[in-house]
Amino acid sequence: MNAVDLPRIRRVTTGHDQGGKARLIGDDGVEASIYSTSGNGFHHLWGADEPARIGDTAPAAGTLTPVPPVGGHRFGIFRLVPDPTGQGPGLHATDTIDLALVLQGELTLELDSGEQTVLRAGDTLVQNGTAHRWRNNGPDIALLAVVVLGADVRPDLRTPAPLPDS
Repeated sequence: MNAVDLPRIRRVTTGHDQGGKARLIGDDGVEASIYSTSGNGFHHLWGADEPARIGDTAPAAGTLTPVPPVGGHRFGIFRLVPDPTGQGPGLHATDTIDLALVLQGELTLELDSGEQTVLRAGDTLVQNGTAHRWRNNGPDIALLAVVVLGADVRPDLRTPAPLPDS
């Protein structure tokens, strides 16, 4: 399966009418907005570059970067195809806290320390701004629902700790 085979994801949105009553205001399909020729992809379902506010509408496709600034947020579905080579997406870190739920399949999370753990359908992850990479070593496509929160980084995590006095 390649990038053009990525299915649309249905997004249902609620809101309010003029009288303040809850209404269904949207029911549409969202195409993958970031993908590779391998078939990996990301469906950007919701987000903003500022704090969440009730009453906002969905952003136009392609108007937001994948990584939100401090106070911003993203919601989407990340899709990884099986990777028999074990290469997967590269090691990366972002100034975000990512809240993830494995919906389907199995993924290996590898940290820059070399630590690894396997996450399966139903498992959750709080990815706390650490350098990591994903691998799909399983036989099936893996789907990961993610909420990405733009976050400040503690100063001591940005600069090396001072050497102790000798």
